[in-house]
Amino acid sequence: SNLINAWYTWRNGNLRVIPEIQAQYTPKMTQWANVTSGGFSDDIPKSTGYYAAALFVVYRFEGTPYSISGWAEYGSSYGSAAQDVWFTSPGASLAGVAIAPAWKYNKLYARLNLGYVHLTNLGTPVAGYGSSGTARNTGMGTMEFGFVF
Repeated sequence: SNLINAWYTWRNGNLRVIPEIQAQYTPKMTQWANVTSGGFSDDIPKSTGYYAAALFVVYRFEGTPYSISGWAEYGSSYGSAAQDVWFTSPGASLAGVAIAPAWKYNKLYARLNLGYVHLTNLGTPVAGYGSSGTARNTGMGTMEFGFVF
């Protein structure tokens, strides 16, 4: 596949604002038509991909080891085969938001990520989140610890 990505970072003191756009494209591939993964043919009968736009905001609290980040995003996929799954299914689109407070001391950091995604279109075949596979909303959270080099 091919990935095209562009972003710009605007700074004002401790504030950073970063708009980003991204597109990924995979051309038609039929050489694996007789191979299956998970019961589906690995054939890609038509091109597939997605478009996405996001806005990231980062604020560092001066004189402290704390910062907070947040972002909002929108994405839309296209394709025709069962494996053209960029989010949940071909033709799906989503909108999401996240927030991530962080702490950093020297090279050690910790960050909490909390996010929410809403599928604005479930795509075809209909697929979504949850045990039913048709829910439009999902939340997520992760906790990171690590070293910055």
